[in-house]
Amino acid sequence: MRDGDILPPGFETVLQVRERRDRLVRQLARSLEPGAPELTSRLELCRKGDRCGSGACHVCQRLERKILIRAADAALRRDGPLTRLSWIPQGGVIPLGGLAAFDLRRFIASRLRALQRALPSIVVFGGVDVSLNTFENGVPVWVVHLYLLIEAANTKALRAAILARCPGEPSAPRPFQFWEVSRAGRAKVFSYAVKAAFYKRSGFIDATGRANTRPQALPAGAAVEAALFLDRWPLQRRLILHGLRLVHGCDGLRLVRRNGGASRRGSRP
Repeated sequence: MRDGDILPPGFETVLQVRERRDRLVRQLARSLEPGAPELTSRLELCRKGDRCGSGACHVCQRLERKILIRAADAALRRDGPLTRLSWIPQGGVIPLGGLAAFDLRRFIASRLRALQRALPSIVVFGGVDVSLNTFENGVPVWVVHLYLLIEAANTKALRAAILARCPGEPSAPRPFQFWEVSRAGRAKVFSYAVKAAFYKRSGFIDATGRANTRPQALPAGAAVEAALFLDRWPLQRRLILHGLRLVHGCDGLRLVRRNGGASRRGSRP
């Protein structure tokens, strides 16, 4: 399959990801955080034919995203409904500076068990996203949320099952958001589910009196914190797979539908 068959319009270019990586290298080089010098060297040595594979490398993660987007499109049925869910689970708010100590493996395992109870026979594909959130210039915090694609219609019964068994973060204004995915929107949602970059979301009250958000680049200190986190937790370790498993074969990486057995995260460290 050609990239253009599934990649969404405006998908990041090689030039864009190289520029982002170079900016991150400069930020890391000025940082005194433990691990920053080592990550700087890894990113600087990344070359075609000898990729670093770091979750913080925008170039490597662009290649990984393309593979995962194609795999998800091939694995999830096209002849039925698809619902996307943004879920901020309980415990998903972390103070700035706290990502290094955050146990993402345990966080994913717990939330996956809740999904299995809520949707025992329904296929789910998605990933973990992290953003730096602030509201009206208040104290910024990291917010961990799951962005999931569910092979089911966006019905009242589906929403009730998830709300009953998947605790949301009490401090979040909207811990759950559900949308129906159109056929034309598949590429965009697959791309978002395997995001490789984190951003700052600045919340504010707009002229109509409604809460709104403005995406912004991370400040240098937060960008370094996020990069060190991503280096530990690249895309495949941030996948959420229920009813699917990740297979590395001679024909590349694929998502295969499971025939019974427990579901688990896409890959192990």
